[in-house]
Amino acid sequence: MNTTRTPSAIDGDEWARQEQGLRAARLDAAGSFQGGHGHGTDARRIDDYRLVATAIATAPRSRPPLDFAAAVAAKAGSAAPDPGFEPTLAGGLLLLLGGAALVAAVSAVGPAWDALRQSVGAGSVGWMAVPGACIALGWALGQVRQLREHAPRAVAP
Repeated sequence: MNTTRTPSAIDGDEWARQEQGLRAARLDAAGSFQGGHGHGTDARRIDDYRLVATAIATAPRSRPPLDFAAAVAAKAGSAAPDPGFEPTLAGGLLLLLGGAALVAAVSAVGPAWDALRQSVGAGSVGWMAVPGACIALGWALGQVRQLREHAPRAVAP
């Protein structure tokens, strides 16, 4: 069991000076600060902390212009999409993803396919795969058609 205590990283005296500086800044803002905390290094530090607290409290706070949201919405609505490299790249990446998914599916289904072929027969499994392939192809083409129908149209300037 470890019985040694690590000293706190917080200096209590420094903390007290910071708090006194904060109180002095609040009194200064209220107009009741008399000034002068005595002499020496502590007084200078407290006065420094008072100046920091006052600077933080009186820092200007900026806000966006009143019509900022309307201006951004107008820019977003008026910008015509630029058909370029990105759609081609996205299509290629989707094709690559589809191929990778097909390879993963074939490698995962391989043992089940072999077991089905042994139990039913090799010729029957091939004929069972034909309607499955037709259904999968029909579904994929339907998805492509649906994506094309809902794709945003480019507005001519």
